Amino acid sequence: MAEQNSITNFSSFLECPNVKLEGGIIDGVTIGGITPDDATFLSMTASSVTISGGTIDDVSIGSLVPADGDFTSLSSSSVTFTGGTVDGVVIGGTTPSDGTFSTLTIDGAFTFPTTDGSANQVLTTDGAGVVSWQNSSDSAYEEVTSATKTMESNTAYGANLPAGITFTLPATSPAGSVISITGMQGIWSITQGASQAIRVGDSTTTTGVTGSITCDHYGDCIQMRCIVADLVWRVEYILGNLTLA
Repeated sequence: MAEQNSITNFSSFLECPNVKLEGGIIDGVTIGGITPDDATFLSMTASSVTISGGTIDDVSIGSLVPADGDFTSLSSSSVTFTGGTVDGVVIGGTTPSDGTFSTLTIDGAFTFPTTDGSANQVLTTDGAGVVSWQNSSDSAYEEVTSATKTMESNTAYGANLPAGITFTLPATSPAGSVISITGMQGIWSITQGASQAIRVGDSTTTTGVTGSITCDHYGDCIQMRCIVADLVWRVEYILGNLTLA
């Protein structure tokens, strides 16, 4: 039987569309065997890689007690975390840590605000998936002593400035919310935003930023209810006379 020569040296490279290594040594690294050696690869590219154990950059992959690792970026079309830590935040476990999210969307249906609301405000939805902080249906009260004030839904105001106060309708208001003004000192007026209007009996202010209502006397009072979300308010109660523009 003829002796088969061994190949011991490749001067340049070996190219093959399909290579299967079952054992042996490459550059002093044992391939296969009971105790394969550690090897260093400058790069590795594959369409699919499964790592069932070992270490990467001294990070244990698999094993009973995997080490902590630091990844500069992790991308995937779908990732499920059943445990471990992300940026020091425990995922799963008996006592998971608190995490911080720049935005939070649940099931693609609700987007929550990224900042805290004011004291005693509650979360409300606009019916289109946007959740925001609003005053409770139990109206809050605020005495105003500044020349201008942007109003908030479900809030009662005391107008207490001899020189007069210009109130502005809230930009967003759920239908059914209420605002009111109690005259204390000075003349008050209410201005509008784009596409907004105020209805008084069978009259309506000019739609948009040029529309407004102004009281005649410092003791005049008003209560209004939003009848079209964000846009239209109906005067329910008035003490005194109003000038509509």
